[in-house]
Amino acid sequence: MSGVVLATLLCVGPASSATAATTQDGPVALQSSEVTALFAGVDDRHALFDGAVARAAGADEESVRQFAAGYEAGGGIVTRTVVDPTESRLLPRYSIACSGKNSFDVTGAQANLYINSCKTDQIRKGLLAGASIATLVGAVTAATGGGAAAGAVAAAGLALGAAVIAFYDNGRGVQFYVNPLKTGIRSQ
Repeated sequence: MSGVVLATLLCVGPASSATAATTQDGPVALQSSEVTALFAGVDDRHALFDGAVARAAGADEESVRQFAAGYEAGGGIVTRTVVDPTESRLLPRYSIACSGKNSFDVTGAQANLYINSCKTDQIRKGLLAGASIATLVGAVTAATGGGAAAGAVAAAGLALGAAVIAFYDNGRGVQFYVNPLKTGIRSQ
């Protein structure tokens, strides 16, 4: 299943949510069209995010800056955009040994996104600190690859919140999954 098709099927975020900004209640979900536009700028082979390509595909400037901050924090390279320093500070950096894996796959009708212990902790702390969904999706997908499909699964999984992510993290990270019947999370 292509990333664009999966991102569209997931329909992440309410129709009125045009950006990846945060609100007083926490991060606002990304629309599937915004996920698709952001991932037009991702080159998985070279772990590179090109902000100009994402903007040309229809991503708004704020989402591009936020995504770029997360992508860079996730270990990717960012070009032709300015990384939002406010968002960058919301994601801790790690130099410790991590357990679990960072990867993405599709098995049958289910898409699976695996996030190791360090990345899980980074995402949980970012959610608690108020990082935007675009920033968090950028951080996850830079580490896992998988393009727009992985980004859509990350956006759906992140909507479950920091407490649920912490509950399922057994020290090896978590797995987000999406299939035609449900979106969920489990221990890795």
